Amino acid sequence: MCCMAEDVPHAESLLARAAVGDTAAWGDLLTFHQKRLTRIVEFRMDPQLRGRVDAADVVQEAFIATTTRQAEFFGQSRD
Repeated sequence: MCCMAEDVPHAESLLARAAVGDTAAWGDLLTFHQKRLTRIVEFRMDPQLRGRVDAADVVQEAFIATTTRQAEFFGQSRD
């Protein structure tokens, strides 16, 4: 199960490493939260969309968007 109390230090470590440009840590951080985010999207998604849109695809698109704006998230300038 994701995001248990004992997982918090691991997630914080990944976040700290990703903040300094560790792309592997960024990928691991996204993977760490993927199942939980997919469940949230499944729960919140309009029932009429469920037949046409997969929650995992929504999360994947969000991951792509966050990756392209990763520097902005961490308050870094792109050089």
